[in-house]
Amino acid sequence: DGEFAAQQLLAVFPALAALLEPSRDPALRLTALSVVRRLLADGAFCAHADFADWAPHVLSALLVPNLVWRAGRAAQQVRLAAALCVQALVLLDPCPISPSELSEASPIILPVLRSALDDDGAETRLAMCTVLARTLPAIAASLAEEEVRGLYPDLLKRLDDANDDVRVAVCPALIALVKHATYDQNLRKPGANLDETNLSYLVRGVLVHLDDFSPDIQHASMAVVRAAMVVNPAKVCAEVSSVRDRHRSPKLCDALLAEARSASVEI
Repeated sequence: DGEFAAQQLLAVFPALAALLEPSRDPALRLTALSVVRRLLADGAFCAHADFADWAPHVLSALLVPNLVWRAGRAAQQVRLAAALCVQALVLLDPCPISPSELSEASPIILPVLRSALDDDGAETRLAMCTVLARTLPAIAASLAEEEVRGLYPDLLKRLDDANDDVRVAVCPALIALVKHATYDQNLRKPGANLDETNLSYLVRGVLVHLDDFSPDIQHASMAVVRAAMVVNPAKVCAEVSSVRDRHRSPKLCDALLAEARSASVEI
């Protein structure tokens, strides 16, 4: 019973934490992670107030340490199981971890999530794209400028992923970063963490894929450029114009520029 399990979480948490200690046997941790995933699929468990109290600790103390890279096939399976649990947790609606709690935990969890973006397993990489798309709206504004500067190249790398599902899934994460980072042209505004130079680098990295052979990737990339256009319309339009003639077809570039014109942006 999910409600009963949530009520007993205080008693169960130390045992789960012990089972999920990264030094424990991978098979044991896989079993414990399967229990966590089943609980996260139980509506009564997730809706209970006791679970909301413990959810941030489940994320940072139980799940994220098992996403850290370790050598071997068994370790890769543990990372995938942990990634799927993290994904299930942050996709809960409503999310039991508040934006302020996510922001507070970001120095611990973000480096691990970034590392897992480059995991050997495509399913793990896919889950991390989804997790970042969900968490960046809560944490992007509070990131330091160097964290944003390090994060967006990691996301852009996934646009070159061997798996097209990952390539499409990373675009909402890029959109979340662009929309929720604190933009200022020269980083003079207090708290600003994204400037014109890095926004331009990000847009250039995406525009290459606007000319992809896959329509899904074209349109996912277009959505990222459209989000960036809201942040700095003139600069992003200049970037789009600069690549228009190098694309096999200028159709999507022209569509973006037409949208900007309709919004009274000077091109």
